[in-house]
Amino acid sequence: NQKATIGDTNYFTYYIREVKAPEGYQKSDTIYYATMNNTGEKPNYVQGYVDKNGNQVPFENNPTGTIPNTKIITGTVSWTKVVEGDADHTPLAGSEWKLAKLGAGGLTEAQSWTVSDQSTPSETTWADTDAKDGKFTLDDLLPGTYTLTETQAPFGYELNKNTYKFTVDSTSGSITWIENEKPNIVDGITYISDSCSVTSVKIPVIKSVRNTDWPKDSSGKYVAFDFSIEATGPNKDSAPMPDSKTISVAPADSTKVNDIEASFGEISFSKEYLATNDASNPTGAKTYTYTVKEVAPTTGAIDKLRYSKAEYQVAVTVKAVLDEKTGKYSGLTTSTTVTQVKDDMGNTVSNTIGKDAEPNAIPASTFTNTYSTTLPLSGMSGVTLTYLAGAAVLCAAAVWMHIRRKANAKGGKRRE
Repeated sequence: NQKATIGDTNYFTYYIREVKAPEGYQKSDTIYYATMNNTGEKPNYVQGYVDKNGNQVPFENNPTGTIPNTKIITGTVSWTKVVEGDADHTPLAGSEWKLAKLGAGGLTEAQSWTVSDQSTPSETTWADTDAKDGKFTLDDLLPGTYTLTETQAPFGYELNKNTYKFTVDSTSGSITWIENEKPNIVDGITYISDSCSVTSVKIPVIKSVRNTDWPKDSSGKYVAFDFSIEATGPNKDSAPMPDSKTISVAPADSTKVNDIEASFGEISFSKEYLATNDASNPTGAKTYTYTVKEVAPTTGAIDKLRYSKAEYQVAVTVKAVLDEKTGKYSGLTTSTTVTQVKDDMGNTVSNTIGKDAEPNAIPASTFTNTYSTTLPLSGMSGVTLTYLAGAAVLCAAAVWMHIRRKANAKGGKRRE
């Protein structure tokens, strides 16, 4: 409703800037101007724009002041999370990702978002529009270069530490994964895999011989002593086992001929050996118990060598590694408690020799065989054949002396 005096050439100028673009188009940040040259019914069109220096630049061949909008070009990227080596490419639920858009130089992150199964859009989260767990589809990606990094592996799996890079084309919106930084693509479908987490333990034993040298066989080789391991306890039927349930222990050579240490083969634990993880057991911890003991030979036992009757219970607890600060999982680990339940004589004991030991620090179960001329009889510990033989001789001598005294007392003849 402003008025100008007739003949006045100082016309009013208005400046215009778009605040919202039509859907599917980019908002223009350009400032346009319109000078009110016409009065009455004749319209005044936008005549040009303001450049970065603040100068008015008239349109060319645009008499009606058309303001253009650029159609938004976007791309859609998708991938499927799978188990490494799965030929069927079955989607694996439970992973989380970091999507980052790189700056103009392609070296630094301009902005990043978190992505998870069916994540909803926000300033820090990009929407996953695929309804199936383990499959991801991200729409409306503006042209540029992006990186994709897994930040949380599915429960019981190893984190994929690769960073994948792709571009969104500015003219077509097509996706191109960059060589040497791209995932596995089969028949046009992108797969990113995780390996199943595996952790393992080796249960050691130490064998000692006391009061004599380590025995040798007739060929001069050191005699081996055998040990066994068996799963016991409530989870014995599902417990993993080493390749061999027995081992033989003997010195390798004369440089060390006692306190010989050996281990059963690896016992491997993977996701299938975890308990269900929930609020009461967020790491899926589950304990497997093993009994370790020496196996005395049924034939060919070493003379005068008392074989150890010791037994040990080895409790291995497997669980997922949980970062309490981030709440994220990263593989599996174990802790091991070793308890002696019988001593070398076979007496019941309860001696914890290692508690919650790290996988590479499991204490050894120690077994000692003792050489002795004593051969304990049932219920007569400490009574020996040597003692019995000596007692028999003394008894015989006492009887002979008694008979002789009686004969002398009666004047009888000596009897040999």
